[in-house]
Amino acid sequence: PAPDPERQKAALAMNLEAHRLAEAGEIEHAILTFERLATLYPESFLAPRADFAAASLVGRDGPRAGAERFLRFVEKRPAHELADDALCEAAALVLALEDVEETRTLLRRVLAEYPGGDRAAEAAFRLGKVEEEAGRREDALAAYRFAFEAYPGTSWASQALARHRELEVK
Repeated sequence: PAPDPERQKAALAMNLEAHRLAEAGEIEHAILTFERLATLYPESFLAPRADFAAASLVGRDGPRAGAERFLRFVEKRPAHELADDALCEAAALVLALEDVEETRTLLRRVLAEYPGGDRAAEAAFRLGKVEEEAGRREDALAAYRFAFEAYPGTSWASQALARHRELEVK
């Protein structure tokens, strides 16, 4: 069935209100509004984006809670176009908590589950950085090599090639 235009308008209005609240610094209200949108209008194309936005806002104040929200997003919507984005965002939040092992796991998940996703090249590069910063030179070289070989022509591939060259001479 076609989406109900009145429900779509209501979802859009709620989405605009949530963004307005976030921009005004009313983060808790914005989170609640995004959550309400996703609950009241699950059929709306805005529902997954509202869940994603709520996770982003939660992550500002609580990296662990934000990461958990992003992971729930992926569990709930593994085929959504933002699923790889959610894993990358979760990885960044977990890295901020200095949990290198979980960061590695999340970045590897992006590469394994979403190799054609719009964040895969970034995940490959960031995996290289994580390995490099952990002192795992060979793993870093492999991740950088994968980034520039699997995702040629991207800015992430260029950065990976530069880091790979620098590491090779060390």
